[in-house]
Amino acid sequence: KGSRDVDDLDGCAMACVFEIAQSDDSPVVSPVRSERSLTPKVPDALVRGVPCRCLLAGGGRPFRAFGKAATRHVRQCSGYNIFVSHDWQTSRWLKYASLLVLLNSRAAALATLVVSLALGLLVAYEVWPNYSWLVSIGYLTFALFFLFWQHIRDIFWAPKLAFLDKLCIPQDDEEVKEKCILGLAGFLKRSGKLVILFSESYIGRLWCIYEITAFMRMHSSQVHIDMQTVPVVLPLL
Repeated sequence: KGSRDVDDLDGCAMACVFEIAQSDDSPVVSPVRSERSLTPKVPDALVRGVPCRCLLAGGGRPFRAFGKAATRHVRQCSGYNIFVSHDWQTSRWLKYASLLVLLNSRAAALATLVVSLALGLLVAYEVWPNYSWLVSIGYLTFALFFLFWQHIRDIFWAPKLAFLDKLCIPQDDEEVKEKCILGLAGFLKRSGKLVILFSESYIGRLWCIYEITAFMRMHSSQVHIDMQTVPVVLPLL
């Protein structure tokens, strides 16, 4: 990767920063104006992440545009499994449901398959009576894993860490907040995967475009750049 600079992106990026600072719909990450350039370097002390389960807490509570988010699970780290890119105009419930599909649906489907096969074998070999309500166990298994897989996973393995602006950028210190926002490319550089929660309003936000551009630039030396776009309407289909 190397310590690539993003000075050649400053024109677009600073326009993006000023656009966010002047907008009324980005209350969480509205930066203090600064003449300093954006940088891919961020102090290690400011690199903080949250377990993926925190993104799903309270029905996607961290995605509320207004109100203070709980940061008790924020921890210092060296990098992130995923960087969540989103806009604040989109419904928190759509983003919450989209992350459930992304993070939990595969485990839910696999767990349901295993449980269904196990019950089928138990019934086939007459180990367990063929009660009519047994089919509901499959539905309950899917619901349990679909809603709580990240919580279950963290009991047995180290949690996957995510970057979410509202949780990982301090909101009560304007000077530190400014450093984090100007060093956003540094957080993107430390992220293994960029998850884009795509909506109609997403593409119109210059800040979101900057996150995509910076992530591709920071990882341009890799053969495969790990980006995944999740349309927020997906759970409604």
